[in-house]
This record gives sequence, C-alpha cells and structure tokens, in this order.
Amino acid sequence: MSHKIKRRTILLLIPLMLCGMLLSLIHVSAASAYVSADRSTVYVGESVTFTVGVTNGAGYITVSEAVSDYDWFDNSTKSYTVTPTSAGTITVRISGVVADYDTEVDAKVSDSATVQVVNRPTSSGGGNQGSSGGSSSGGTTETPQPTRSGDADLASLSVSAGTLTPKFSAGRTSYELNLPSDADSVVITAEANDAAASVSGAGEVELEQGENEIRITVTAEDGTTKTYTINAYVEEAPDVFLEYDGKSLGIVKNTDRVTKPGDAFEEVTLTIDGKEVTGWTNNIMNVTVLCMIDEESGEKGFYLYDSEQQALTSSFRPMTLLGNRLFVVDIAEDLQKREGMTFTTVTVDEQELPGWRYDESGFDNYSLIYVMNEQGEMQYYQYEASQNTLQLYSNAAPVSTETYLHDRQIEQIAIIAAGVFAVTTIVALIGCVMIRRRSNLRIRQLHKKESE
Repeated sequence: MSHKIKRRTILLLIPLMLCGMLLSLIHVSAASAYVSADRSTVYVGESVTFTVGVTNGAGYITVSEAVSDYDWFDNSTKSYTVTPTSAGTITVRISGVVADYDTEVDAKVSDSATVQVVNRPTSSGGGNQGSSGGSSSGGTTETPQPTRSGDADLASLSVSAGTLTPKFSAGRTSYELNLPSDADSVVITAEANDAAASVSGAGEVELEQGENEIRITVTAEDGTTKTYTINAYVEEAPDVFLEYDGKSLGIVKNTDRVTKPGDAFEEVTLTIDGKEVTGWTNNIMNVTVLCMIDEESGEKGFYLYDSEQQALTSSFRPMTLLGNRLFVVDIAEDLQKREGMTFTTVTVDEQELPGWRYDESGFDNYSLIYVMNEQGEMQYYQYEASQNTLQLYSNAAPVSTETYLHDRQIEQIAIIAAGVFAVTTIVALIGCVMIRRRSNLRIRQLHKKESE
C-alpha cells in the first residue's frame, strides 16, 4: 500500500517539476542591441541594408562609420541602406546605453557588422568564364583595393569662449553658442575620431553681431563626409541705456531669443530716447517690463519700467515656486526690517531669492518671502522646508514647543493670580458687609437705649 502512495506522489510531482523547468526556460532575456547586414558580400555599386535594433529595453544608440546617426530605440529596429563606391569593406558600428525593461538597470551595449565589397568581374572579347573558377578567355578580374575607413565622426569639439549647448557627443551634429557683443572671433578646436580622416572649418572663425553659422566638416578616408554645425549668436550691442542701482543697463536689441516673462504678457513697442525698443506689457498686472543687459557681466534680466518717468523701478524675476507663478521684485528698505526676523537670501524649492529667516532657534525650516502674484499684488508667503510647502502668510508666526510651554505657563500663572485676586476681593466684600451690618446694629441699639 505504501509503495502505491509513493508512486502516486512521484507521479504528482513530475508535472510540477516540468512546470518549474518550463518557467525557468521562459525567462525574458536582458536588454541588448545589435546590428546586422542582409548580406556578407556585395559588388561595388550594389546596396546593402544594415538593421540596428534594441530588444527588451530602450535607450539612445549612436550609429557610426558607414552610417552616421543618433536615435532613440524603444524595443525597435531601424534600417540603413549603404551603397559602396569602392572595393574593400564597409562597417556599421553601434554603441550606447539601454535600460532593461525587467530590471530597469542601464547597460552599455555595442556591436558591429562588416560587409566585404568586391569589384564586379569583367571580361573582354565576349568570351565566357571558365567553369573552373578562372577568368574567361581574354578576361581580367580586378584586384580588390585596400580597405578604406568610413569613420567621419569627431572625437572632440570645443570653443575658446562660451559654452556649447548641448554637451558634445559624436552622434549630435548641431550645437548652440551664445557670446557677448564684444566677441569678434572664436577658436574652434575639432579632432577626428579616425586619424585617417581630415577636418575642415576649425580654427579661428571671425564673427559678426547676430547669427553666425559655423560648419565643421569631417571627411573619412573613403570619402564619406559628416558636417557639424555651431549656431553662434553674438549679442547685438544695445544703443539705448537706462540707469538702475548705480549701473548703466542696455535694452536688449534683438529679442528673438528672449522668452517673454509669462503667458499673459504681450510684446509692445516703446519709444525711449527717440528710439524704438521692444518691451512686454501685462494688462492684468498693470506692469510693463524691459529685458536689460549688463554689458560688463553679460547678465540679462527683466526690469519693471515706468513709462511716465521713463525709468526702471525694480528688477523683475519670473519663477515658479511649488506650482505658484510668482515674480520676485525689489523689497523697499523700510519693509526689510521685521521684528524677530533677519532679512537675507533664502532658498525656496531650490531657488534663491530675498526673504526673511526667524531669529528664534528651532525655526531653521521656516522662511518668509514677499513677491508679486499674477494679479500684480504683493503678497507674503511662508515656506516650510521639511515638508516643502508654501502658503500665504497670515502674520501669525510659527511657535516652538518651548515658547508654547512658556506662554502656557504664563497663562496659568495669570489665571491663578486672577483667581486669588477674585477670592480676595470677594472675602474683602464679605468682610465689609459684615462690618457694616455690625455697625448698623450697634447704632440701632444706641438709638433704642437713648429712647428709653
């Protein structure tokens, strides 16, 4: 009987074991990237298709050498067609970082595919090729030329002034560069990834105010070319200046690259010192602003402008704090002094602006700011750092535990003192009443005695 039970148990376990083995086999592979060609050998002038793909993951892939591209692959593929012009080999190489769908871990990936390129056999005199594999009567077969590299990537790209945006990457071919108005040239340094490739367009480049397009071309050994473009913008020197806080600031002349302060602002043309300039006005807030530049530092910023006085009245810095669209303006000196607080620079939601900190210990997480809202109203806001919250300030300062207990103790003492005073007063009143009663009784007794 026991043998039958064991046999049945074994028979029941076998399917479970098989299921476990099957599940272990059905394991999703890790993220990977690949490149493949639809053939291994082609004739000169024939096309070959390379396929680049990412499986079970997503990420940016740089495609280089015979193909130049930089694209996002999300468990997808992309095909590239190449037509070789000379014998040798053509290679497509990929590299990048992809995130695994299952583990969400980033992994570096790379791969390459090479195709042999040969010259098409030719014959003369109309003869036929021999069956043994030799050339036909009177025919000749060209000898394949040495392999030539198709790598037209740059290994590095830098400038002598300013900063390229975004940061250089071999697969990215377009960059931005902003320079001050006194920049009349810039030195471009570019190095090819392949020593056999040549680079043109680098070196010292003369600039003009406004837009400048700088093109750096890389020519690979096999003649493949790739062009990198730097869109260099040289600030146009302002010709209208206004005084503010002891400095002479110029009105930005070209506002094409200036983002307006907010959605409700509309561009407007103003006349200052007999010249037309561009500003922005907001009818809801009832303000007009100008974009000014400090030519010494190159810093730009918005400022409130009084059209009647034709003067700047305050700096005007738009920012979004915890979902609130606010504007930082100058705080008058008479408002900077607040009892129990120190006026300084505070950090709210990782942004620095003028405000107050509490002098009392235990309130390091609290700060106060005074800013303009989207209706043009000046408002106080209290910020609490540990919870990262911002709310309208009701003039009720936060209270520490010690202060609360101290205030409660004073209240209790006051209540006790009031109670003692009340009891004393009541006892005194009762005493007065009793004395008066005795006095009246004695007077009545005297009157009665006299009458007798």
